[in-house]
Amino acid sequence: MKTKVSFSNVTKVYNLYKRKSDKLLGIIFPGYKEKQFNAIYELSFDVREGETIGVVGINGSGKSTLSNLLAQVVPPTSGDININGEPSLIAISAGLNGHLSGIENIRLKCLMLGMENSEVERLIPQIIEFADIGDFMDQPVKNYSSGMKARLGFAISVHTNPDILIVDEALSVGDQTFYERCIKKINEFKQEGKTIFFISHSIGQIQSISDRVMWLHFGQLKEFGPAETVIKKYQGFIDWFNNLDTKAQKNYKAKELKAQSHERMNQNEKKRKPGKGDILAGLQAVVILLFTVFAAALLLMDQPVSALWETDDEETREETAEENGLENEGEADEEESPAVEIEEAGFITAEDAAIYESEDLASETEELEFGELVFVSEETDGIYYIEAEENEGYVESAHVTLESGINESAVSIEDLSVIFPDVFSASWQYHLAHMNLEEEDVRDTYEGLTDEGETDDQETYLEYGYDEAVFYFDDEELTRLVISNVNADEEDFESIREDQAVLADEGVIYYFETDDYGITVNMDDETVEISHSRLSELL
Repeated sequence: MKTKVSFSNVTKVYNLYKRKSDKLLGIIFPGYKEKQFNAIYELSFDVREGETIGVVGINGSGKSTLSNLLAQVVPPTSGDININGEPSLIAISAGLNGHLSGIENIRLKCLMLGMENSEVERLIPQIIEFADIGDFMDQPVKNYSSGMKARLGFAISVHTNPDILIVDEALSVGDQTFYERCIKKINEFKQEGKTIFFISHSIGQIQSISDRVMWLHFGQLKEFGPAETVIKKYQGFIDWFNNLDTKAQKNYKAKELKAQSHERMNQNEKKRKPGKGDILAGLQAVVILLFTVFAAALLLMDQPVSALWETDDEETREETAEENGLENEGEADEEESPAVEIEEAGFITAEDAAIYESEDLASETEELEFGELVFVSEETDGIYYIEAEENEGYVESAHVTLESGINESAVSIEDLSVIFPDVFSASWQYHLAHMNLEEEDVRDTYEGLTDEGETDDQETYLEYGYDEAVFYFDDEELTRLVISNVNADEEDFESIREDQAVLADEGVIYYFETDDYGITVNMDDETVEISHSRLSELL
């Protein structure tokens, strides 16, 4: 059989920037980079026509990057990729326009693949029948649940008759009936000799479908061989990792991520020395930038002539000002304390921390919430200049805890369950199982919801009052679960909050980290808010 897909020393590097201004520098100066992340590093393999390749690996190993490279959605940073055929990527909502209906998405995607209108009209009934989402086919895709998006995306992709099929977790959200329908279709493709890449966390699915299995581990190819052999080794690693304590797991991940972000980057830099072309390009960019800044500065100045002519000699400046008819603007302002560069991430540790336009804290623009992630660039006299998600300005340093000052203690949900109300304590595992679902899925799962609506911040919510629980959603994605009537004065909770709170606000609000969640306890409101971890990328 001929080779269908070939990767030769393929590397995909992403530049990570803390600020938007750094991205601009990266565009102007191609060599500028603050931090790099090797999502895929020197990956080489060959896949023959008609093979089904399973892809496994823990989160962050590069599986989605591999699927995008195979589908030619993104180009490699280095290395060679040879694909003999037309690939089709099947992932949740991949290639779907949320503002168009299901029917419109079918037509759009098929036409983009070069099909004639007559062929598209012939396929539409088959795709509708396979997707089986009923009247929703005429509704905008943005209103679909994740399962409905996956069904539509899979139905379109398999009916466009691709040479290479790339399935990226698209079967993980469907029901058993849809899953069996998909497996039947995949088996038909196998019989037709098509090449399939199947990416999944389900070892059972991988084992039942794959001829060979590829194990990606933090961007590198760990194993690639017969399905049974590789899955046995991968399962052994998973068992070993799960038996580690929380601290050991974090240390292992941190070590691997550091190698992925720094050590391999340094190896790449050693391999390639800057050439004459790089130096000339850099000088050209510097000259253009200087002229641009200079011209812009002159346009914005009230008296550009006087600005060009400034001198450090006070007497000469006064004489020249007199000769040019310019008035002396008076004594120089009193010397201010120099700004200290911080350049570090941090979190708001006040319930309502004001952000101001100016350093004198005179004009408040908005308030930041407790636990909100910010980037602190500098400090002057106890005032931080910060950049938040949608704003930037000045904040009192007392309201911010820097990354370097964060306690790395972690607790478990069981430890904190001592303060849950009795009705929630009996079923918290069931509620937390819904934290990765979207609004429509939660609505379908829960029976007997007691209330639903929209908040002033345009969040929607679903309330399950029997267990004192409310789910909040932003653009249909679940952002947090709030539990009311907690017993924050519980004696067993006192030592936990003093010793293991990651962030705290003067005895009123405490923030904790578990393996998977961030938990905020508000002593005044007697509430607990459970969300996805805010600090996992920093600790």
